[in-house]
Amino acid sequence: MICSEIILKVLQIRSSNPFGFGGVIFSAKLICGEGSITNETNLYVVRASYNLIGSDFVEPGQWWKVSGEIHEIERVVDRYKYSERQIEVVSAELMRTSGEYIVSLIAKSPSFESIGLVKARKLWDKFGEELYEILDKSDIDSLSSVLTRDVAAKAVSAWSRFSNIRTLQWLCTHGFTVSLCKKVFAFFGTEMQEKIEQDPYRLLSFSAKWSQVDNFALNHLAIATDDRRRFHGAVEEILYRQFGAGNTAINIDTLERGLYGLLDIDLKSKIQKYLFSIIHKDDFEGTVFKFGPTRLVHLLGPLLMEKVVAKAIADRVKDNDKKVLLDPIQVDALIDEYQLTLDYPHY
Repeated sequence: MICSEIILKVLQIRSSNPFGFGGVIFSAKLICGEGSITNETNLYVVRASYNLIGSDFVEPGQWWKVSGEIHEIERVVDRYKYSERQIEVVSAELMRTSGEYIVSLIAKSPSFESIGLVKARKLWDKFGEELYEILDKSDIDSLSSVLTRDVAAKAVSAWSRFSNIRTLQWLCTHGFTVSLCKKVFAFFGTEMQEKIEQDPYRLLSFSAKWSQVDNFALNHLAIATDDRRRFHGAVEEILYRQFGAGNTAINIDTLERGLYGLLDIDLKSKIQKYLFSIIHKDDFEGTVFKFGPTRLVHLLGPLLMEKVVAKAIADRVKDNDKKVLLDPIQVDALIDEYQLTLDYPHY
């Protein structure tokens, strides 16, 4: 059967790499919203893939909100019969709710070294809900009013790992691969969610698929179909595709046709207005492309590489006395001759 969302408290990790391809299996108990374990005697065994968890970092004491298919299984150990419920997880979210959660997590998690139940409760009693913010901000000074400075530093370090999981999960739960999410997180750090919410089309720079990014932007972040960020992202996507085909730049007509194909044709007039604005106003803020002097559109990366190569060639056609070894006409003729051998258009 498919269960509704339930909250489970992790008791024990059974495997952190099931089947050899990532993920985790852990046992857990059903808990109420405030954190107390229910009267239900069944043990839950949670099986979650690497993509769903976002990391293999699952520890006793954590609360996870999960849903998925449940199978009732009976087991016998030393003649004692008991039942457990196995859940094949389809969604999973690391929770951060009540004081009981953070007290239990700090006291029982191996990551929070040298902090037992007594000190964990003292932290909650002193700071209450503010404790989350203190840990998020790595405020060692405040924590040191209850813990030693060394233990406070270790607590901050341990908490950062949990924060990182939640940040990664935010993107992973929308279907993006863990490897891509980690690349984005490595670049933006804890600001990842803020940066991607500001402009989801930034994900294209990390090789995310256009269809997935566009669906995420339109349906989850409510980006309008004629949003300027979407148009910028579409230009970037077209240039990436052209670069993959061997072109480091394209002309305006090719770009315009590409935008009609990538975006809704009903946006034709708005696309034309957008192209006019970026051509004549040189509005490239937040983009990775620009127009060259011959009205070609370039990705900044390949454009920079071309300029470096051009300078290297220019340096090599001169001797130490700065005398030209080949005149411009000879250089152009050699370039034209080479371009004729290439299997794509040149301009």
